[in-house]
Amino acid sequence: ASATAYDNGSFANDFKVMSGSNDVTANYNLKTKTAGKLTINKAAITPTVSINGWVTGKKADTPTVTGNKGKGTVTIEYKKSTEDDSAYTTTVPTAVGTYMLRATIDETANYQGATVTAEFKISAKPVVIDNDESDKKSSDDNNETPPDTGYENFMKELKAAAKKGTPQTLTLNWGNSLSYEAMEILKDNPQLTLIFNYKWQGSDYSTTIGGGRTVHANRSVPWYGPENLRGLYGASLGRRYVNSTAGTVNGTTNTPGNGVYVVQRGDSLWKIANRKLHVSVDYLVQKNNIRNRNRIITGMVLYY
Repeated sequence: ASATAYDNGSFANDFKVMSGSNDVTANYNLKTKTAGKLTINKAAITPTVSINGWVTGKKADTPTVTGNKGKGTVTIEYKKSTEDDSAYTTTVPTAVGTYMLRATIDETANYQGATVTAEFKISAKPVVIDNDESDKKSSDDNNETPPDTGYENFMKELKAAAKKGTPQTLTLNWGNSLSYEAMEILKDNPQLTLIFNYKWQGSDYSTTIGGGRTVHANRSVPWYGPENLRGLYGASLGRRYVNSTAGTVNGTTNTPGNGVYVVQRGDSLWKIANRKLHVSVDYLVQKNNIRNRNRIITGMVLYY
């Protein structure tokens, strides 16, 4: 850029600052020091910086800096949001938490430098429990009800997440009921969020529990089924299934909500269907959206 002074005295309307063929006078703070001399101050910049948070274990997001007109060197630094500015470091964080990013732009020949900040979060990797064991070998219908590995795995993950004490989101794609023990853990650990995806009466539902919302846990309710969960926390409806088939109990056509049976120790789905409820196994499987008819657990709620 260059400036030309034509006469002594005031230059307020007698000069331009050009960048090539472009008039950039408005970008500069111009004033006279002494007669016949012109001073051009460096222009101020108003940059911004933005960054998206990411999930721990994933690639860190790259910050975006705008408004760096002089193309000054940019230094990116990070610190936890609760720390003072002396904690800033160029090391990219990896642990779960809330952080501040600081972008420092160096001054150049014609532009001032500047510092801008932005807040972002690193979230915990969601834990997904999705166990479809329908392809495993069938067990003897007369055997005692075996433990369900899917729910056992979920409880292990839930307890481990609670022990860490950090905000985490878990996703469960298993069955259609939650135990009192699980509800108690969610109640005592408001930093945890559970997204429970389940099938009920021919439709997919998703219920979110926890995440700062009040969680109900009543010791007298061993299992919280779809009706309890939907009543307490609501549910969003997924895709609808149209191939529902009604069964009969004592000659009466079953409709949703006619009966509830809690699985007892020693039960199998065949025993429940044929000896206690007098319906077909297929009816119970479809009615309760059971993935593996050979794996039910004591206390599980069956609708018939």
